[in-house]
Amino acid sequence: MMAQSIKGKVIDSQGAPLEFANVCLLAKADSSFISGAVSKADGLFTIETKTIDGILRVSCMGYETKYTDCHSADAGTIILTPSSNEMAEVVVKGNRRLYTMNAEGLTSNIQGSALGKLPSLSDVLNQLPFLSASDNAINVLGKGKPLVYLDGRKVTDNTELTGLKGNQIKDVHVIMNPGSRYPSNVGAVIRITTIRTQGNGWSGMMQWNGKLNHGFSQDDFLKLNYRKSGLDVFGSVYYKESKSDEEQTNDVKFNYAGTTITSHNANTQNNNSKFLLSQAGANYVSLDNSLYAGLKYIYSRTIKTPFNIYSILTSTDLEGNHTFNNHYFQDNYGGRHNAAAYLLKTFKNKWQLEMNTTYARIDFTSDLNTIETEHDKTITVGSKNNRKTDMFAENVMLTKSMPIGKFTFGEEYSYTDNTQAFELADPDHASSLTSNGNQAKQNSLALFGEYGKAWKHWSTNIGLRYEWVAFDYSLNGIKQDAQSKKYSNLLPTLSLNYSKDKFGTTLSLRSTIARPSYMQLKAGRAYNNRYAYEGGNPSLQPANIYDLGLLLRYKDFVLSSNYIIYKNAISFYEQVLEDKPVRLNSFINIDYQSFNLMASYAPTLGIWKPSVTLQAYFQQLDYNGMKYTKPIAKFSFKSLFSFPKSYTVTLNFSGYTAGNDGLLYYKQNFTASASFIKNFPFGLLVALSMEDIFHTSRERWTIKAPNVEATKWLKGDTQSFTLTVRYSFNTARSKYKGKGAGNSEINRF
Repeated sequence: MMAQSIKGKVIDSQGAPLEFANVCLLAKADSSFISGAVSKADGLFTIETKTIDGILRVSCMGYETKYTDCHSADAGTIILTPSSNEMAEVVVKGNRRLYTMNAEGLTSNIQGSALGKLPSLSDVLNQLPFLSASDNAINVLGKGKPLVYLDGRKVTDNTELTGLKGNQIKDVHVIMNPGSRYPSNVGAVIRITTIRTQGNGWSGMMQWNGKLNHGFSQDDFLKLNYRKSGLDVFGSVYYKESKSDEEQTNDVKFNYAGTTITSHNANTQNNNSKFLLSQAGANYVSLDNSLYAGLKYIYSRTIKTPFNIYSILTSTDLEGNHTFNNHYFQDNYGGRHNAAAYLLKTFKNKWQLEMNTTYARIDFTSDLNTIETEHDKTITVGSKNNRKTDMFAENVMLTKSMPIGKFTFGEEYSYTDNTQAFELADPDHASSLTSNGNQAKQNSLALFGEYGKAWKHWSTNIGLRYEWVAFDYSLNGIKQDAQSKKYSNLLPTLSLNYSKDKFGTTLSLRSTIARPSYMQLKAGRAYNNRYAYEGGNPSLQPANIYDLGLLLRYKDFVLSSNYIIYKNAISFYEQVLEDKPVRLNSFINIDYQSFNLMASYAPTLGIWKPSVTLQAYFQQLDYNGMKYTKPIAKFSFKSLFSFPKSYTVTLNFSGYTAGNDGLLYYKQNFTASASFIKNFPFGLLVALSMEDIFHTSRERWTIKAPNVEATKWLKGDTQSFTLTVRYSFNTARSKYKGKGAGNSEINRF
């Protein structure tokens, strides 16, 4: 007999698709089982059978089982009604792993786990091995700042993640070895999938955070979503006021014209910033989930960030001994517009097409003012730096799954116009500083292809990315031929994975490029004090990075190692000006190698889920006859306790030993944090968190270069207590699937 298919859809009484419904085809004569299937996320099911004549039995937990006659290949739409029977309280105990490892990296299933009870995405990520997160700043240990995707869409600003709760997250996938489809300057990728809650009508969330340190900070968040069938209209507003008070000392010694100049700067500094982020958009999803389309507009505004430093500067220079009273003031303000649109289409022949476009405009201003007083003599130096950026980007990607493997092809193009104007108010007191303006225009094109194949215990992924960049740089309206260049690069990626039962290993090779940010390329120099200027370096070149990695896992234990070669790595540096006894803080290109070794162990012990991560970082770096080779050891110990009645407690410790990272020598550091969370069944969450409990966190480093040595000691406003109150109703998630375009270029702004 010819094989046939019975297709249909299962929905609830509100019209929402039902996932994981069991659909069985039974014989009419004796109700014996013939064939069956399980409905997908969109409610659709397909039963492969040799007969289409029978009885369909459709069942799903929490709904009444339904029987219906079947006479054709089209079963139509089957509606299930909620069950009137209530289950008594059931307690299920088990030891579920915090995460699993695969060829790309780490995957943690958040839904239904203790991590799902945490108040925010930052709290969830901060409990995972190899990750640290705070106030939407995310870092992958040994890989740096990752590229983040939310439901398949690239996140252009991590403030977009604000308000995302633990119980809204389905899983988190940390890609330690990104393939060719990702931008070449990306060291790691985090893909976050949310739980797809169905239902029409309004949904939303309101949240308030109050933070107490030396001052009081607070932020407010409101998000609303209206859903009607396949259409979503959504919007959100986020407002933040932040205050801090800190103490800092800077000690500097450098040689100029045969004389040793020293300075000691002891200061107090305070900051009071206000920030606003709003977004709105619309999204459409077809009934069969084969088409996603939508658009989004984001407007963010740095309202003001008044930053004051009051210091006493003592020094010895060519003229003798001095004592200055300094007041340094900086205020940043400006806004960003970001509009994006996307299309995601899946065809019946299993081809998938993705298209994204993005336009971004940034207008940002920094006002600087320094007042120096010695005895009855006062010097004032003021300046203003304005930067404007326009960027357009688009990308297209085609994916095809076949028996011989999965193929991915695509392209991405971006155009950027960045201008920076530096105006010095009083050049008489700063002879080495001048007003100037620079403009950078860039056209960038990337073509990429990827092939992936899995068989039995083995899998592999092979990719190749081609990048072409045309960069034009002008200073005061005159094109600079030395900085205006064209780049053409081929960047291969390769990973090979073996996995069987509790053991797995992955070997990876990746070539990437890190391009300097536009702030690092600026020509202007800012005045800090009479002995210190800071600025960019228009001569910076892109950095080429070659990463060879090996990952081993056994049960809950993971060992990772990476050997990395850096060519033209971009590093912070200090040097002495030739015409004035002043040191300049800027950036340079350097070559070096590093070796990174990490180990993680994360078992599940009843209600306790501990996680221990250890890292050893070694680098071989010689520059200008000086060695920067002292290794650094980093550690973190994370504990999560999941108690009955939806109570959750976390207790974390982390720190590092003294050693070199780049050209800086860091001194040891240690910090501890804890949180207490209560989830209520009616959508309310209350959380109390404590950061830097013992107030031990410090930023302490020294940089040594020929003729200059500088040390920084900062006692930050890191000890804090935060109260979070959140209320959610009808939590229907937005279906926005746009991935954005040009996000790596946006990050350079």
